[in-house]
Amino acid sequence: MGLQLIWGTAFIVCLCIEMMLINFSALALAIGCLGGLIAATVGLPVVAQEGVAIALAGTSYLTLTPYLRHRFTPRCTPTATDTIIGSQAEVVEAIAPPAQGKVKMDGVIWQARSEQSHEPGAHVTVIGLEGNLLTVVSMDL
Repeated sequence: MGLQLIWGTAFIVCLCIEMMLINFSALALAIGCLGGLIAATVGLPVVAQEGVAIALAGTSYLTLTPYLRHRFTPRCTPTATDTIIGSQAEVVEAIAPPAQGKVKMDGVIWQARSEQSHEPGAHVTVIGLEGNLLTVVSMDL
């Protein structure tokens, strides 16, 4: 009963640590402790309990941990800036540097600037965004 209490306590402690860290490493240790608890409950000697715990923790760490990290780690979500850069737009109000003009992108009219002149109807590519001001270049570049 003494070893079962130790394995059970270690299992619960590892789960609590995992809930605080959420990096799936302590979960592998918890699985190992659970294996040790089961081995102790079946009546295996201490060396066998330790072997089961080490084998399960190691296997879990090498197989389950990478899978869970890949599955549950948040992926990078593109921001509005990331989705706008590289988009194409149509000039609707002439852009004559240093003056700004207007472009239409996805049905929305934007203020735009450029180092080159662009006449209405020209197609441009967005290369920058500052606030609500787009920086555009000719699509030929």
